[in-house]
Amino acid sequence: MGSGLTTEQELKIENSRQLTNVALILLPAIGVVAGLILQFRNVGNVFWWLAGASAILCAISIYLGGLGISRLRREKPSRISPFNGQAVLVTIGFLLLLSTYFSTGDDKQNNIQEQLIVISRDIGLLQGKLQTFEGEVSSISSGLMQLDSKFANSEFIVKASLDDLGRGMCEITEQVEEIQTALDKLTPAEE
Repeated sequence: MGSGLTTEQELKIENSRQLTNVALILLPAIGVVAGLILQFRNVGNVFWWLAGASAILCAISIYLGGLGISRLRREKPSRISPFNGQAVLVTIGFLLLLSTYFSTGDDKQNNIQEQLIVISRDIGLLQGKLQTFEGEVSSISSGLMQLDSKFANSEFIVKASLDDLGRGMCEITEQVEEIQTALDKLTPAEE
């Protein structure tokens, strides 16, 4: 094997690469599982802590795999595998991913039904307010129509009164002219 590593070291490195691949597969799996759980279940803080811890452990496992390969290439082989931490973290990360399902709340369907009940009650209240508002608008509209008819009547009365006043002034003017004419006839003309 031209790299100067023993067969045992090469097998450990291959094992580490496989664990790294598992961790790399688990990272998007965490996202998919979280998305599915969020779509169908109500979640709390525990879910977020578990999903986050699972992702962090998988990321650390990937780092430890690279660190173990580097250490194995630099140092003399020892009985303790530099990949023990990587295997443990991948396993714990996978178990935390599985436990996220159990840390969720009820199905969202129950919550949706409760929300529909609240929305239907709110719609009923809004319909009542709308009917009250329609009644007020109708009352205001009829009041405006009454004012409009009174204004039209008042306008007609004022117009008729002005016409009567105009005729009365014409009559007074005619009477004043008649009186003036009569006074002119009674007073002798000055010569």
